[in-house]
Amino acid sequence: MIKRIAAHLFGFTLVGLGVSLIIFSNQGAFPLDALNWFLAELTPIEFVDNGVWNYIMSTVIAIVTYLIIRKPKVFISIIMVLFVSLAISLFGSLISNTLPEHIALKIILAPVGLITIAFGANFTIVSGLPAAPVEQLMVVLTLHTNSLKRSRYYMEAVFAVFAIIAGLIYGDLFKQIGWFSIVAILFIGPLMELLMPLNEKIIGLKENENEVK
Repeated sequence: MIKRIAAHLFGFTLVGLGVSLIIFSNQGAFPLDALNWFLAELTPIEFVDNGVWNYIMSTVIAIVTYLIIRKPKVFISIIMVLFVSLAISLFGSLISNTLPEHIALKIILAPVGLITIAFGANFTIVSGLPAAPVEQLMVVLTLHTNSLKRSRYYMEAVFAVFAIIAGLIYGDLFKQIGWFSIVAILFIGPLMELLMPLNEKIIGLKENENEVK
């Protein structure tokens, strides 16, 4: 159990780091992360950053997941995702205050962030403990679509609509919606499937297929 918990929290930390790297790159974030960033910029309260909005949106996603499967245990993920939100806030501040605003560096950091997110998300799934609400919803949808990639695409399409609306209200849609948003959407599913065996091998655990039914 200790190994599972360690893998779980480490996975959440990696996800937070990956999100922060992509946000900093300004090459285009995942629609949900872009939405959180736009909402944070539109919120006239200084401490309400995209990490806080990540927690708010994760709670909404957990509610949606509950409405689909009607299992109260999905709300445990709201507690777990606190680690992701804190990581986004902490890493976001650290990265923006230490790394130089160099375009070449930002272009490199975008794919590094994507791989980091895929690797971290897999750890939260393979651990068998409640994953973040986004991953839980993806697993639930996969039971109906029989494809991790297809489920992720459906989710990203919905988030993209809201992100575009928020970006237009913000007045600078391309601040967080760009070419890499498309790359991230297209490759996150395949990357997770590709890296899953490595995640399982590293921690010596198998994905708990009965975790969400």
